[in-house]
Amino acid sequence: MKVDPLERASMKTAAEYRAMAEECLKWAREARTSEVRASYSQLAQVWLDAAYKLDGLPATRAAPAPDQRKRAG
Repeated sequence: MKVDPLERASMKTAAEYRAMAEECLKWAREARTSEVRASYSQLAQVWLDAAYKLDGLPATRAAPAPDQRKRAG
């Protein structure tokens, strides 16, 4: 079966998703505000969930960051 080069370029591996999550976590550590830090952390979780899905594992949801709990409660 021949794979279209454009389709092949768009397919990602779980390792690539994990690398994107690591990049988001790096940006979260460098963020100057808690809102930006939380956004990057949430995006990292989305990438990790995608990696888990590709691996056939259930997605994991981390507890909200402390500053998010204050706003929710």
